[in-house]
Amino acid sequence: MHVFVIIWINFFPPTHPISPTLSPSLSLSEYQLINGKQFILAIALGCEFQGRLRLEYPESGINGFHYPGTIGLLGGTVTAAKLLHLNRSDFCNALGI
Repeated sequence: MHVFVIIWINFFPPTHPISPTLSPSLSLSEYQLINGKQFILAIALGCEFQGRLRLEYPESGINGFHYPGTIGLLGGTVTAAKLLHLNRSDFCNALGI
């Protein structure tokens, strides 16, 4: 689900990285005491993860699939995992690995 779409013209590869990462960041920041540095770091990690997946699996957007629905879901998971301070095992479980 998109909260809103911000298109980063300079972000490569294009994945609409903010919409899937901002939602969990805002929600978890209200739930926990998250400072600005943690908030920005979590979003940056989620966006970076999406970009790296997009470069590795460019075919994830073919056949009508939209990147925020395929790669964005995992970027949001990375963002949430960082803000929840998940350990390695819980992080892998969250990603479904």
